[in-house]
Formats: sequence, structure tokens, C-alpha cells
Amino acid sequence: MTVGNATLERLFRKISNVSMLLTDRCNLRCSYCFIDCTPANDSRMSLDTAKEIARLLVANSQYPQVVLHLYGGEPLLVEDAWIAEFVAYARALGQQQGKGVIFPLSTNGTLLDEERMVRLHDLGVSFSISCDGPPHIHDACREGGAKIHELFGAARKRNIQVGVVTTINRHNCDRMPEVMEYLREQGVAGMISNFVVAQGRGDAEQLSADQMYRSTVAMIEHMLKTDLSVDDMRIGRLAYQFLCANHGNASQPQWNRSCDSAEDKVGIDAEGNIFVCGGTRNRDYLLGRLGEEIDECGVQRLRDNFPRKGTWYIRCFDCKANHFCTHGCPISCDLSENFRENHCNYTRQMWTYFGNNPDQARKLHEMTMRKMQQCMKPPTATDGDHRCQIEVGAQGGE
Repeated sequence: MTVGNATLERLFRKISNVSMLLTDRCNLRCSYCFIDCTPANDSRMSLDTAKEIARLLVANSQYPQVVLHLYGGEPLLVEDAWIAEFVAYARALGQQQGKGVIFPLSTNGTLLDEERMVRLHDLGVSFSISCDGPPHIHDACREGGAKIHELFGAARKRNIQVGVVTTINRHNCDRMPEVMEYLREQGVAGMISNFVVAQGRGDAEQLSADQMYRSTVAMIEHMLKTDLSVDDMRIGRLAYQFLCANHGNASQPQWNRSCDSAEDKVGIDAEGNIFVCGGTRNRDYLLGRLGEEIDECGVQRLRDNFPRKGTWYIRCFDCKANHFCTHGCPISCDLSENFRENHCNYTRQMWTYFGNNPDQARKLHEMTMRKMQQCMKPPTATDGDHRCQIEVGAQGGE
């Protein structure tokens, strides 16, 4: 890799989080996979490429703490020795630069047994497990529900906190209280939920606005009833955005508050292609390539306009929910009119719901703040060393 590439170094100054797409290969073939991963895919990131990513981020980022997110495909198809060497290299760079470096890993969990989990945890890797509910629900779109159930037991036994990413799909959207109860029983304190997106195989499995709305309300009711026994980062953010909605200029819609990929995140694939986020391999969102000079004006234009809205957005100026709207995944909104319309209608329904129940939004936010403050307290001897998981949401519902 080229060292001292000035345009790349300037780009990475603004980056705090890189989704490293270690491979597009996966041992599963989930029905809604937004990257269309299969066991037959054969891309794999070299260790040299991974080290160059770490060097660019750690040496140039203006942020005191940076994230090297091990992502895929299924990143655990990469050997532990590869991960160990990469983590040691990046951590040493962080010490040289006086920066913290964290290593979340997003996995389907089927290649992670107790021994491997402990070994990677000891390296400093944290885990985000894809889980759509108890095994009989999880396996409707995925595989390995029984394996993940065992993994939760091993994590409790070893006092290793894991984060969970749940994809809300046609098979669990009307069963979310059951999903959250299952996670509570497994000792999972928090989750990030994503709706199926209009990319890859997910395009054929989109949810209606009513399905999204009913699932969210059911989750809110569970969170309130159980004093936030399992919190959902997406819903907590939604409640906060509602409470803040009247403090801005109502004539100026706010775009994609839940997506900050255009701010400080990028995705980099095994070939060194740099994308606006880790949730796409679409060349329309390509920023450049490692080892090559980049078009800084073109990159800035793409990041400033991400996502690129069509003329349809003019209606947003008259929408009362415009300061509350996240528009779902920006890339899927760009690719699919149905996805965009469903999220538009869902957002309006949620705006009406919170408008009729403002105390629920306030209570959700207050409980979320209390829980965050509790997590930030120094651990005691009985807490273990990972009382609150690092929640890194995989893009696009993986």
C-alpha cells in the first residue's frame, strides 16, 4: 500500500469508524441478506490491507477514540491468528498516537463457540450477534438458532456481555415482545433493531408501514412495562428525536439523524474500495480506493449530498414529522420507491403515536438516560469487566 497519500490522509482525518468488510463470503444464506452473501463468495481481505486501514485511521483521525469494526459477510471465517495479529498491530498504533482503539465484531454467531469467544474477548474484541428471536423464530429467515442459544449461555457463564442486532422481518414483526423476553432471559441488556432493507435479497422481503408501526409500538410497550429490561437503541433515539422536534426550524427538514455514515464513517471492502458506509457495495457510493489518490471534490460532493434525494422530498417541507424523520436506510431509500414510501408512512404513524402519548416518549428517554448513566459507573468486583455492551449496529439489517 502507498504510504503518505495526502488525499487519503485528509479523508481519514474526518473518520472515526471504519467497517472493515473482511469478506463477502458467509457460511449462511439468510433470506434477507442485503449483500447477497453466500458460502460461494470468495473475497477476503489481506492482512496488509487491514493494517493499512488501521494505519490510515489511527494516524490521521482527529478523534481520540476510533473504531475498527470487523464486518462481512461473516468475519469469523477469518482465522483467529489473522485477527490477533491485526488487533495487536492496531492497538500498538493507538498507543503510539495516544488514541483508544476498539474492535467490535458483527457475526451470525454460528462459528463462535465458548472457547473461541473467550480467546477473542481476551484480545479485546467485542461481539455483536445477529439474533432475530428464540430459535424457532430466528430460524425462519436464518439458521443456527440453537447455536446462538448455546452462545448466550456461554456468555453468561463467562460474564461476557454481547450486543444483539435484530432484523425485524415478516416472521417476527408481530412477535417482538416474545423476542425481547427471550433476550431478557438470555441476559441481553440491549439491542439494535433494523427493518429489512431494500438491498440484495432483502428487496423481496420488505415490510409494510403498518407492520413496522405495530412492531415498534409493541416494543415500546415492552420497554415501558419491564422498566427497560431490554432497551432498543433505535427506539430510544426515536423518542429523543420526538422530544427535540420542536426546537429546530420547522421549515427545514432534518435528514437521517440515525445514519451518520456521511459524517464520520466509511466501509472498506477486501479489495480496498472505500464506500460511504459498510452497508453497500454499490459503485454509486464509492469514495475511492486505498493506495490511490482520490477526487476530494467528488468525495465531498457525495458525502454532503448523502443520501441523494429526488424531487419527491419537496413534500417533506410541509410534513409535521420532518424534524422526527430518519427516512430509514438512505441507500435503500435511493434505490426503492416502495421502501421510501413505507418508511415515510411509518414515520408519520410514529409521529402521531408519540403526539398522542408524549409522556411515553419522555419516560423512554428518561429511562434510557438512567440506564446509560448506570453503565458509565466504574465497575465493582461483582460487575465483571463488561457490564454494558458496545452496541455497533450492522447496516442494512444484518
